[in-house]
Amino acid sequence: MRNLPDANDLKQQINLRTVVQQMWGQPKFSSARYDVYRSRWRYDGKKPSFTVYATHFKDYGGDGASGDLYEFLQQELNISFRQALEWAATYTGNVPRSQREPVPAPTSTSEPPSAQWQGAARKVLAWTQKYLWSDRPDAQKALDYLRTVRGLSDETIRRAGYGYAPRWLPTDYRDRLTKRQVRLAPGIIEPWACDGALWALRVRCRVGNLARHLGTPDDTLGKGTSPKYLNLTGSRQSGALYNGDAVIEGGDVLVVEGGFDARLAEQVLTPGRPAGSPLQTDDSGRGESSTRPATAVVTFGSATNHPTGRRLAQLKTAGRVFLLLDDDEAGESARDKLTQALGEKAHVITLPQGNDVTEFVVNHRGDMRTVLFNAERAARGMSAAWWAGTLPDGVRQILLNYFRPVTAPVIEMVNTAVNRGLIDSECFTVNDLLAANEETGFNISAGSVRRVLNELDGYFFAESDTNKIIKIPVSNGENKCRGRKSKALRLLSLDVVKQSLFDWALPRIIEKHYPTTGDEAAIAPFTVAMFEAADFTPREADTLTKHLQETCGHLTDNPMLRQKAMRELASVRAKINGAHSTPLPQGWPLANGSEYRAAFLRVTNDESLRRSRREIRELIGVSNGSVDNMVRRAGLERREKDGEFETVAIKHPQHIEQQVTQGARKVAGYPRTVIVNHESGETQRVAYRGEETAEWVQMRMAEGAAVSVQYQVANHYVEVSEIPPEEPKRTPSTEQPKVRIPQRRAAPKKVWGPWHDPQWAAAQVMLLLEKRGLIHVNPSTGTVTDVKTGEIIAHPTPRALLARWVPKGVIAREQRLPFTLSG
Repeated sequence: MRNLPDANDLKQQINLRTVVQQMWGQPKFSSARYDVYRSRWRYDGKKPSFTVYATHFKDYGGDGASGDLYEFLQQELNISFRQALEWAATYTGNVPRSQREPVPAPTSTSEPPSAQWQGAARKVLAWTQKYLWSDRPDAQKALDYLRTVRGLSDETIRRAGYGYAPRWLPTDYRDRLTKRQVRLAPGIIEPWACDGALWALRVRCRVGNLARHLGTPDDTLGKGTSPKYLNLTGSRQSGALYNGDAVIEGGDVLVVEGGFDARLAEQVLTPGRPAGSPLQTDDSGRGESSTRPATAVVTFGSATNHPTGRRLAQLKTAGRVFLLLDDDEAGESARDKLTQALGEKAHVITLPQGNDVTEFVVNHRGDMRTVLFNAERAARGMSAAWWAGTLPDGVRQILLNYFRPVTAPVIEMVNTAVNRGLIDSECFTVNDLLAANEETGFNISAGSVRRVLNELDGYFFAESDTNKIIKIPVSNGENKCRGRKSKALRLLSLDVVKQSLFDWALPRIIEKHYPTTGDEAAIAPFTVAMFEAADFTPREADTLTKHLQETCGHLTDNPMLRQKAMRELASVRAKINGAHSTPLPQGWPLANGSEYRAAFLRVTNDESLRRSRREIRELIGVSNGSVDNMVRRAGLERREKDGEFETVAIKHPQHIEQQVTQGARKVAGYPRTVIVNHESGETQRVAYRGEETAEWVQMRMAEGAAVSVQYQVANHYVEVSEIPPEEPKRTPSTEQPKVRIPQRRAAPKKVWGPWHDPQWAAAQVMLLLEKRGLIHVNPSTGTVTDVKTGEIIAHPTPRALLARWVPKGVIAREQRLPFTLSG
C-alpha cells in the first residue's frame, strides 16, 4: 500500500478511545477524559489500571508502559509500524476503496505471541526449570512449597513444566513499545501452552505464603508490594486456555480459577499419573505429552479474564462444562457469563468445604473425584450424596455420641452407596439399600438398617414422591404375580441433615451440663422442650415456660454452666460443618456400632501424639470402662504398658499446690507422686495428696532436698495388629454358685432423639421446687414431702407437683405421667 498520508495527520483523525473500545469492549470505568480497562497484555490484579485517552494510553498498574495509536496497534495486533500505519489509513478511509482492509475483530488477542517472543520465553523457561530441580536452598524450598502447600506430586510438577526464577532474569526479547530488554520476575514460573504455541509465562511472585515458605520478605515492585501474579511482558494469557489441549470434542471439561488448582485437580482425577498437556521444555523446546483424564481440567487464570471467542468455541465442543470458580464477586460474575455463553453445557459446582480446589484437597483432605462424580450425577438429573467420599470425621463423632451406635455405619453405608451409584438418592427401597449393603461390604443386619431408617424418618430420610413397583409371587401355586407398591425413600438435603445432627445433640448436651443429682445439680433454663418431655401439652409447656421464667428465672442464672454448654454446642456445630474425612481401614468389619468405633479409632490414631482416655471417649462415644476394650479391638495398645509420666520440679517452698497445678497444666497430666532427692543421695517417693503433701514438701525443701512431682500423662498408642483381633470366646461355667448373688441393677435406658429424657425433665421439676423450699426429698427413700403442710405426696408427678403452686389455668390438674418423680 503506497502514498499513505502523514502518520501524524492520520493519528489526529483517530480517537484511540474508540479504537480500543472496538477491540476490547466496554471499559470498566469511563469519564469525560479517559477510559479504564483491565489490561489484556498482562495480569491486572483486582483493580483495572490500563487507561486510554483520546491520543495515547498509559498502563498505571504494570511497568508504566505508554504509547500512542501506532504503539497500541503494534502490541495488540502483533504487527510492524508500517502495518499499523496501513491499518490507520484503512480505518480513516484515506486509501482507495480497492486497497482498504477490514478492521481486525476484537478477538485479535486470540493469536499467540510472535515466534521471536516464544523463542526467548522458552529459553528462559528452560533455565528456570533446571534451577527448580537443582540443589540450591531456595530452589529446594520452592519445590517443597509446590509439594506441601500446593499438594502436587513430583510427576505433576515436571509435567506442568514449572520453574523457579531466583531473581529478575533478562531475556533475548525487547519490548516493542519501550524498546527495553524484557525481564522475567522472580518466583515460581508457570508456562501457558496450547495449540502448539507458548502463550504466556505466568509468575507466582514471592509474596504471601510463598514468601513465608521461602523465608524471605515480600518482593516489591515500584513503591509497593509486588502483585501476587505477573506475566512476562509480551504474554497473551487472555487469549489462551491453560491446558486447553486436553479438551477433546464431546468430552467433559472442568474449569477452575488458577493453574495450581488445575494441576492438582488433574492429578487427583487421574490417580498415579497426572495428566494434561504440559510444557516441559528440553533443549529442543518440545513439550512432553501424557495420558489425559476423562475430564479435562482448564483455567483462564483468573475470574477477571474473559475468554475470547476462539476459546468459547473450543469449550462449546465439549460435552459438559463444569464451572468450579471461587465463591466471590468476581467468581460469580465469571460463572454467570460462562453459563450464559455455554447454555445447557454449563454446570456449576460448589465445594463442600474450602474456597478453592487446593484448600479443599490439601487442607480438608476432600475427595475431588467424588465431587465431580456427584456433579455428573446432578447433570444427568440425579441428586448427589450428602458428603463427597466418606463421612467427615466430625459427623462420625456426632453420630457415635448422640445417636444409636449402629446409626453411624448405616449412614456411612448409605452415603457410600449413593456415591458409588448403587442407589438413587431420590428414589430407593429398603431392598435396594440392603442389596447395596452387601455390595459395599458393610453387611449390617437387615433389622438394624430398618430400625435406623424408621428412627431417622424426617431427619435424614423421607418418603419419595415416586414409588417403585415390585412383583411378589403368589403362594397358591399359580404361575401369576401380583404387584404392590413398595415404600420408596429419598435422602433429605444436606442442610436438613446437618440441622438434625445438631438437634439430636442439643438435649444431651443440656442434660450433661445441668445434672439433677449430686453436688453439681443445677436447674436448666426453662424451655418448652423440657416441659413437653415431662408430658405437658405444647400449649401448657409454652405457658408454663413463660410463667417460670418470670417467677424463677433467677434460679437458672449460672454463667459458668451456660458458657460451658455454649462452647460445646459451638464445637458440635463446627464438627458438623467440617469436611476433613479419614478413610476407614480396608478389610475391617463395619457391621455394627462396636466394629465401626474400633475402625474409626484405628484410622484416627497418630503414634507420634498422645491420646487421653477422655479424648477417646469423646471421639467414639463410649464410657470410661469401655476404652481399654475399644483400644484392643482397634488393634492398638499403649506404647508404655505401665503408662507414661512427666516430671516437673518444684522451684521454691511457697505455694506448693499452685506450683503443682501449674505443672499439671504444662504437661496436661495428673499429679501422682512426689519425688524427694535428699542431700544424702537418698530418693524418697510419696503419693501426692494435695494440701497434706504440700506441708510435708515444704519441710523437706527446708532441709535442702530437691523436690519434683511426677504426673501421669496421656498415652501414645501403637498398632500391634494389621487385622481386627478376634473377640475372646466366653465358655459357660458348669459350676453353680453356692450363694445367690443379687442381680445388678440395670443401667438407665439411653434416650435417642431431638427431645429430652422424660426422667431428666421430671427431675428438673423436682429440683426446682426443692430449691425454692416447697418440697423435701428424702435421699434414702425418695419420699417427697410438702414443706408447708408436712403432707407426703403420694404420686409426685410433674403435673401433681406444679399444680400445687402455679396459678390456676396454667396447667390442667389431672395426672398424665405414668411414672413418678422419685422413680
